[in-house]
This record gives sequence, structure tokens and C-alpha cells, in this order.
Amino acid sequence: VNEFSINQTTTSQTMFALRRFAATATRAPMALSIAQRASVQPIASTSFHTTTRVSSPQNPSDASGRSHWCIEQVFGYGSLGLIPLALMAPGTSAIDYGLAVVLPVHSYMGFDSVVTDYVSDKMKPVAKALSLITHVAAIGGLVYFNAHDVGITEGIKVLWSL
Repeated sequence: VNEFSINQTTTSQTMFALRRFAATATRAPMALSIAQRASVQPIASTSFHTTTRVSSPQNPSDASGRSHWCIEQVFGYGSLGLIPLALMAPGTSAIDYGLAVVLPVHSYMGFDSVVTDYVSDKMKPVAKALSLITHVAAIGGLVYFNAHDVGITEGIKVLWSL
């Protein structure tokens, strides 16, 4: 028995198993009785097409959602660039101040999306206000830490050295 015949046998066995699985999977719906099949109603088709343009004056929330997404991407890419720079040049005040603003704003926008999607309508104003207060306090704390202490990147280095 050579290597080719072993591979060919294994392949044919695999194909046989796949064909048997496919035959079993297609037979399962046929196991329903005629009465059961008659009671199954087709799902009504729904059209999701809209006639309003995304940036139309009739639908301004779509335009604000698009601008929110663009701003969130700018801050995401900003953090994507600042974090490696902070690793390459630790202790640079411009990078530390950039991180002090970019990271909390990016986090705030993410939390705002979560609140918008998952918090009940009654609690949305409270959740958004708490999120805003927390993130503004985070920016203030990080700016204070940069101005009156070692800075974000040096602070992280100190934490890693512990």
C-alpha cells in the first residue's frame, strides 16, 4: 500500500461520511407529517427599503448618527496612533496630554452608544449624565496627573515596575 492509496481511501471515506450527513440533514424536514407540514405557515416577506435619504432634512437623526460614527473613528484612530507613540517616547508631554483627551472621549462615545442601545428610555438621561460626568472627571484627572505628577506614560511605567 503506497501513500497515494492511503490518502485516496481517507478522502473517499470522508466524502462518504459527508454525503451521509447531508442526506440525514435533508431528510429531517421530511419526517414531519402531512398535517404538521400543512400547519406551517410561510413567513411574510418584509421590505426594509426606505425612500428617505440618509442625510435628508426629514430624518436628521441619521446624519447625526453618521457624524457620531465618524468622530468616534477619528478618536479610535487617534488612540491607535498615540499608544505606540507613548511606548516609543515615554514621558513626552504632548503624547500624555493627547492620551488624556483621546482615551476618555473615545470611551465616552462607546459608553454613549451602549446607553443609547441598551438602557431603558426612563433611565437614559440619568445614565448619559453619569457617563458624561465620569468621563469629564477622567479627562480632568488625567490632565491634572500630567501637569502635577509624572504623566500618564511614566505613571504606567511605574505601575509596571511594581
